[in-house]
Amino acid sequence: MPPTKGGKRQKKHQENETRDMDIARQLALKQEGEEYALILKELGNRMFRAYCFDEKERRIHIPKSIRQRLGAGSLVLVAKREYATEDNEADIVHAYFKEEIKQLQEFGYISDNLEAIMEAKIGTAAIMENLGKKSKKNEVVEDEEQQQEEQVDIDDL
Repeated sequence: MPPTKGGKRQKKHQENETRDMDIARQLALKQEGEEYALILKELGNRMFRAYCFDEKERRIHIPKSIRQRLGAGSLVLVAKREYATEDNEADIVHAYFKEEIKQLQEFGYISDNLEAIMEAKIGTAAIMENLGKKSKKNEVVEDEEQQQEEQVDIDDL
């Protein structure tokens, strides 16, 4: 009898289960030569346009070692390129999850008004969804749906 049962399909399923588990990881804080940044736009070829918290816009590059999907509104830790002649390029060191963003805000490492910064730079509601918050437009639609449900309940009586 073989030591492990199952074929390729079962093994892939086990990999996905372990990958999807919420693993607590240590919160990465910025060090010398690093800066927090919000991704503004995807440029393609693992390049992004980002707004760094030192009030500069930079073109940032994601290395192959970070295999996460990033989009507009994602918070990342970037390292400025030392060998670059200009200060407009950086590399992504760490990408933060939603829970980690909340922790950084609680500890005071980043400002609480990330939504305002993103709205000023881009002005889209899709960014807030990356942070796990609803836009005001979605709240209005949900309120209207709740009112319609309440009206139906009153008519049934």
